[in-house]
Amino acid sequence: MRQKIGTSLRKPLIVKAKSLALRRSKKINEVIEEALEKYLEAENNELSGSVVKATRGVIPAPKNVVDQIMEEELFFDA
Repeated sequence: MRQKIGTSLRKPLIVKAKSLALRRSKKINEVIEEALEKYLEAENNELSGSVVKATRGVIPAPKNVVDQIMEEELFFDA
């Protein structure tokens, strides 16, 4: 079931959302809904204590690049 809500957003944010919607052939409400779902999922993952889940997709990188980073000796030096 869908429900309308009323809110106000900064103009530059609306412009970016509309631009993304056009590029993806979607409606702006779909873009906003997807963004809110991702935000809430990230918050939920952060609360669950999993760093991997909380940061998944933040920096897109192929698995082989992540593996190379993890294998570098300097990765764990602070």
